[in-house]
Amino acid sequence: MGEKELVARSDPIVDDDIHPTGPRFASLGGQISEDDEVGTYLGQRKRLTGDEKTQNDLCRIGTTVAGHDQLTARDRATAYCAAREIVPDFANLLGMGQEGSVWPTSRKTAIKVFDRESNFQTELVCYEILREHSVWELDGFTIPQLVDSDNDFLIVEMTIVSPPFILDFGKAYINQRPDFEESVMEDYEAERCEWFEGNWDLVCSAVSSLEAYGIFYCDARPGNIDCRNHPHANGG
Repeated sequence: MGEKELVARSDPIVDDDIHPTGPRFASLGGQISEDDEVGTYLGQRKRLTGDEKTQNDLCRIGTTVAGHDQLTARDRATAYCAAREIVPDFANLLGMGQEGSVWPTSRKTAIKVFDRESNFQTELVCYEILREHSVWELDGFTIPQLVDSDNDFLIVEMTIVSPPFILDFGKAYINQRPDFEESVMEDYEAERCEWFEGNWDLVCSAVSSLEAYGIFYCDARPGNIDCRNHPHANGG
């Protein structure tokens, strides 16, 4: 399981290699004072579900303005959803990995809550590029559509996809091919050939197609490029 990456999908993937960093805090949907923050959060959430535990969570978030580095991924997910009048489904974790956590929402989307700003910014730019070119499918692989994002909470909201798919762009390179040593690339390809069990050529074709949009995808693994159900996949 440690080999698999963070995904927005219908079945959970867990990566044990977590690297949390302190997120930044911002008010929901605009500037609100510390005094009225708690009331704003509680009012939004009470109208949605009346969930007392979540209301208590929001109250804690509202009083953490001065110590915003204490916010967890769940805190940020809760605040992001409250601002948009949707509900995060914390009971059904879709993914957890090196980049953060993914949960479904009440509007049938997934929110990816990043631990690192660099991964967040890279993934957001990739989805914006793909949206600009109306790329939702590439070489038979579905790509999630960008729904919304939040620069302060480090959250990307996207559609939920089923295999075959490509996702997790947080480690991609934008408009610049990475300069890896030849021995590194040889080891990378040998490892991926084993991981993808006869489908590595199919994956390479899709990765090559991404490069036409300036996206250099260097973290191919079965958890984020899923060949299942692809018409040309071995065993698909």
